[in-house]
Amino acid sequence: CHALGAVHLFQQPDLTVIDIGGQDTKIIQIEQGFVKDFIMNDKCAAGTGRFLDVMANTLSLRPNEMFDLARLGSDTTISSMCTVFAESEVIGLIGKGEPKENIAYAVVDSTIRKVAAQVSRMNGEMSTFCLTGGLCECEYIREALSKKLGKEVISSPDARYAGAIGAALSANKLHIRLFAVFGYAANKKCPGTDFENNLSRGNLYSFTYILLSWAFLFVYYLILKIGLIFL
Repeated sequence: CHALGAVHLFQQPDLTVIDIGGQDTKIIQIEQGFVKDFIMNDKCAAGTGRFLDVMANTLSLRPNEMFDLARLGSDTTISSMCTVFAESEVIGLIGKGEPKENIAYAVVDSTIRKVAAQVSRMNGEMSTFCLTGGLCECEYIREALSKKLGKEVISSPDARYAGAIGAALSANKLHIRLFAVFGYAANKKCPGTDFENNLSRGNLYSFTYILLSWAFLFVYYLILKIGLIFL
């Protein structure tokens, strides 16, 4: 869904999607509109929106305020990839009197390095980079990624909805396919009727098919549930 949504948003069939979400970070390599390779971070929250949110709270800042401060900082690093240990490092830096802008820079730099390491694990040549997810409108993140990867990273205000847009497009394609099958069946059964009547019957067949599919899944779920109770 993310791949389909990104292709639709950026109108490019070849993309490398960097999706920084709240709980995970995904790198999706797309060629000719199809997913060629895919990598997602491990169970650790490092390099995700959650990591940045925790660090911002530790600094008593909002995420956007932390990004603005990071522009002014330099020469400080956070070595820990684990969110818990990184938070301890940040607390230690605060205790030593390190300027907040330097700590903010280190937090963002840690995330950028984590994402860049994921990108380096992808096979083949990287196509146009695009940033999706909750940080798509953060200009500093986009600029820092571009600098680290040595190639411009593009984005869009609507890129945070890439997954939802892709899901909607997938559902639309499914509906068209179902109508193509069942609408044709309706036409065969009702020759001589007008187009609107055939269209209505086609939609009815599609709806009936979907309803029966969900009913079957629900019954299957109940059978499994009852079986587990008696085990």
